[in-house]
Amino acid sequence: MGALVLFFLGISSQIYAFYLPIFFQSVQGVSTTQSGVQYIALVVPQIVNLVVTGGFVSTWGFYYPYIVSGVSIATVGAGLLTTVGPLTPTVKCAAFMVITGIGTGMAHQLPYTAVQAVLDYCGLFVSALGGALGLTIGQNLLISKLRMAVPAYTDAVSPDLVITAGASGLSDISPTPSVLDALRLAYSAAIHDTLILALAATALSVLPSLSIERLNIKTIANDRSGEAVVAEEKSPAEVRTIFIREILYSPGITLLKLSILWFYYQLFSVNTTLRRMIIATAVICVLWLVATTLDIALECMPIRAFWETFISPEYCLENLPVLLGNELSNFFIDVAILCIPARAVWQLQLSPAKKAPIMGIFLLGGLVCVFSILRLVVIWHSPYAYENGEFIPLIDVLFLKLMSLQISLAWLSSGQNYS
Repeated sequence: MGALVLFFLGISSQIYAFYLPIFFQSVQGVSTTQSGVQYIALVVPQIVNLVVTGGFVSTWGFYYPYIVSGVSIATVGAGLLTTVGPLTPTVKCAAFMVITGIGTGMAHQLPYTAVQAVLDYCGLFVSALGGALGLTIGQNLLISKLRMAVPAYTDAVSPDLVITAGASGLSDISPTPSVLDALRLAYSAAIHDTLILALAATALSVLPSLSIERLNIKTIANDRSGEAVVAEEKSPAEVRTIFIREILYSPGITLLKLSILWFYYQLFSVNTTLRRMIIATAVICVLWLVATTLDIALECMPIRAFWETFISPEYCLENLPVLLGNELSNFFIDVAILCIPARAVWQLQLSPAKKAPIMGIFLLGGLVCVFSILRLVVIWHSPYAYENGEFIPLIDVLFLKLMSLQISLAWLSSGQNYS
């Protein structure tokens, strides 16, 4: 049930991250920078409530009330967001986004907290799967609706030209102000369909959230405290799932890094030095992906000795140095990506009041570096061990939470960049 909650919230979260900035640019006519600033109304409550709720769960151990409350609040916010249009005041729209951010921040990460107690490890993949599915369906809805809505509002511009121009290019292709208003109404109708999809996905997360088992993770931890860490046995299927999760992490985070670098490459098209730095960083990202994937895939030979304990492996790498090496290099790549645009953005000929929000959007990715450091600490103290020549992989809930938080923050920062 927790996996379904992650799946449906993954759909709505990614729709908001990509299509709300498009709404601000196309329907309300704001700049790309302003659209990113307005989207912060959803991001900040989401992150703050995520941290606060995590503290409550760590203190009292109960996660079920927060999941149910979170998806309920998120559903209300999602419903309110479907009412926005060209004439919706900015303050009203921001209030709807705050409600949605509070709900998703409260509920989206807690199923990871419950993973050792009640969830199957396969649930770790479904949030990313839901996000990818949401973006795919949302894009199809947007384009198909634009093809129908543009001719309904105006015949001065073809639908293909509107789609090619994008959200920020409507004024360039509009011969008159009345045509521009018509195109904004067409975009509003198209994005409304994607917001309906987000509402449906969020509402569908309510029922599975009610079915999540009501346990106290502190009680479970106390019950297990007397057991030796290496005494916990896992089935080959569970360990195989852990192996797949570790394999999939590197490609997922690398694609997010490359998406941010691609945005930088387009943004700094006239700066040859920065472009060379971006290309070099992208090459390093790809090399890191290859190295980390091979490290994990070839950790034991034969590979299936990782999860089938009856096989005597020819060798098994000592995993702690490998994990620390991978994570350290990942941290330095994150720092490099964060620093690439800093000087160029700071040198923009803008007033401090306008420059500060832009820096804030770029520095949102700095939280990814913070969570990289926390992941390093968790890895250092993680219960990975060898016993009698056999590798015993043990999952740590905090490790999984930090992984999901890092990916989520990378998604958010890349979503801001595309806006």
